[in-house]
Amino acid sequence: MYQALFVDDDRLLVQSMSHILNWQEYDFRKPLTACSVIEAIQILKSHKINLLITDIEMPGNTGFDLADYILSNHLDITCCYLTSYARFDYAQKALKLQAFDYLLKPLQKEDLSMLLEKFRSKFVISKTPTENYSQLVEQTIAYVRANLDKPISRESITNELHISEGHISHLFKKETGFSLTEYITNMRIEKAKKLLSDSNISITDICEQIGYNYQAYFTKIFKEKTGVSPMQYRKNQRTDLPNRNTSE
Repeated sequence: MYQALFVDDDRLLVQSMSHILNWQEYDFRKPLTACSVIEAIQILKSHKINLLITDIEMPGNTGFDLADYILSNHLDITCCYLTSYARFDYAQKALKLQAFDYLLKPLQKEDLSMLLEKFRSKFVISKTPTENYSQLVEQTIAYVRANLDKPISRESITNELHISEGHISHLFKKETGFSLTEYITNMRIEKAKKLLSDSNISITDICEQIGYNYQAYFTKIFKEKTGVSPMQYRKNQRTDLPNRNTSE
């Protein structure tokens, strides 16, 4: 889990940071907060911080002073700057200080969400060994294939693998090109095709074996994926199964 530090002299804004969104969904603990650069430096000395989100305009020392402290002490911290003013000199200074992002206040929930997602994507790509997240995707695939007859959701997968829903969704899409929902559906349809081709199992029973509660919904999804109904697929694939129950 990552740790963010939020610095702003607006105490109400600082207090709201823990509740503005679900930080764990982005693999973050609840943020640490400070209302001044001096407070922030004390936190930096005692905690491992991954992401700093700091206001620029504060009484006394500014957010840029805090960035100078981080750079001069060679701290591996990603920095994002907040400002109430769209000033070119601020943006230019932020770039010189290797800013990860530069956001205008008032900070919206959507802005913060995009920032955390952007940070997590950067961290996965640049700092997490490839074999670690490849193994995680393989574990996800194994779990899906072993549980096709049960209700599968991102929540059930993340509970099994002890990882956040947002993280596994992002990782799975990046590694496979499919969303988790797409992959689960594809695996269910592939299993249904095999059962339709190689067995006399009724379509109703096939629905149960691939985790669908409603036959009509299964038929709809199957036709979307294959272009034909389950009954027609079975007829196309198999013509020699005796006493076949093809009732829909």
